[in-house]
Amino acid sequence: MSRLGFLERREEYPRVTKRLELGRYNGQLKGNYIEVWLNWSREFNDRMVEYRDRLGKIAQMPSGTDEEWKAADGALDELAPSMFALNAEFWGCEEDEVRAIYEIDAELWRWIAGQANKMREDYREKRKKAGSATTGS
Repeated sequence: MSRLGFLERREEYPRVTKRLELGRYNGQLKGNYIEVWLNWSREFNDRMVEYRDRLGKIAQMPSGTDEEWKAADGALDELAPSMFALNAEFWGCEEDEVRAIYEIDAELWRWIAGQANKMREDYREKRKKAGSATTGS
């Protein structure tokens, strides 16, 4: 085994996660949480970028007529399975749990998405600062 033996076992590379307490959104959810994945793999990041690109194209679709609205709505429906799968991995949940959150409470969904993205951005900023502190940049 080389000095970089972890590379031979990429699937075992430790994920850095941080708990997001749902009680911060609503006190009645106290004790419920998700584990937000902070150190995405390049493969997962690429899938997320592809998903966001597709979502952006849908957002730019014309929707003035009923036919255009139906086309955009259909495109969103086609994209939904990717959304649930990606967020399940990002949030450390099962896909059916992510789908249930989406269907039960749209505001909770948006809050989790916003908080999870902020947590990941904060983690990345700390890593950048730690890297520049060690290199003297």
